[in-house]
Amino acid sequence: MMDEEGATLMAQRGTWLVPTLETFQRGAVDTFPGQEAISTEKTKAVLKYQAAAFQRALQHHLKIAFGLDDDPDYLDREFVALVRGGMTPVEALQAATVRGSELLSLSDQIGSLEAGKYADITAVNGDPFADVKNMEKVVFVMKGGEVIKSAK
Repeated sequence: MMDEEGATLMAQRGTWLVPTLETFQRGAVDTFPGQEAISTEKTKAVLKYQAAAFQRALQHHLKIAFGLDDDPDYLDREFVALVRGGMTPVEALQAATVRGSELLSLSDQIGSLEAGKYADITAVNGDPFADVKNMEKVVFVMKGGEVIKSAK
């Protein structure tokens, strides 16, 4: 629900935006277990302003990092929502990697594949730069040097 004044102030102050677009989009359509009707109505009200607010953030070149505020099973959908909202696939992936590490002031340790940094790696089947929906096709995950998932 960011207005022009808010976007301008965020840009001037270097404030980060973590939009969590998909959570609101899904919350307006699907009800979460235990969700009251008033919550659903509030989510629908917020959603009416979401596209314009996100466009405003992009126009002001706000610093944007990836966030979910939801079950990790929906992670790939946030990439799609960011691209649908106006980011390029590269920008959406950077929001989750290098931009996220900048937000956390951990760029010297995480966020890119470089010698001396922690290397958590996700591989997908397909080119996410060509179609960000390929982020749902995870075939390999390594975290902390340990293989968590492999398509063997």
